Amino acid sequence: MHRNITAESVLAVKPDLVLGSYMVQPASVYQRLTGLKVKAVNVAPKEEVNTFASSIKTIGSYVDKKAEGSQLAKRWNAGMSNGKDG
Repeated sequence: MHRNITAESVLAVKPDLVLGSYMVQPASVYQRLTGLKVKAVNVAPKEEVNTFASSIKTIGSYVDKKAEGSQLAKRWNAGMSNGKDG
């Protein structure tokens, strides 16, 4: 489900960091937030399963949990591989 959001509605909660995906509409909200001095990152710009592990690692880096993000990405890939075999 895509959701229309505004920079102002995000700013109302006073975030230090905003992480989102391709589902954020309009996509220009990332640029607007950055222009308003809020770090805003689209960590999953495409709806493609083969990019999810990379997105997980990216999120881990942004929240100072790089090792945990890498481990979770490995588990994701392993789970996807196991799912293909069955």
